[in-house]
Amino acid sequence: MEALPTFYKKPPMTFEEKLRAELRTEVAKAQDEIEKVKEQWKAEVDELKEQLRVKDQMIRKFEQFIDICNERVMVRREELAEGEAGGINAG
Repeated sequence: MEALPTFYKKPPMTFEEKLRAELRTEVAKAQDEIEKVKEQWKAEVDELKEQLRVKDQMIRKFEQFIDICNERVMVRREELAEGEAGGINAG
């Protein structure tokens, strides 16, 4: 019986092998954590980019509104100036 090979029995690990196995496990855990952090960072960056895009759009609309208001003011000034000039010439 003792001469029979042990196919299903794994030889005991040496201290170095145990240490390497433990370190491999820790490295794998650290890499998984890094991937999670990268995904969270990317999601946060994408969200911030979207917020910037929305705010830029709001700024453009506000600038258009200001331009329209300025145009109306200039037209009104011209109308008033023409009215005053016409009133002076008529009198």
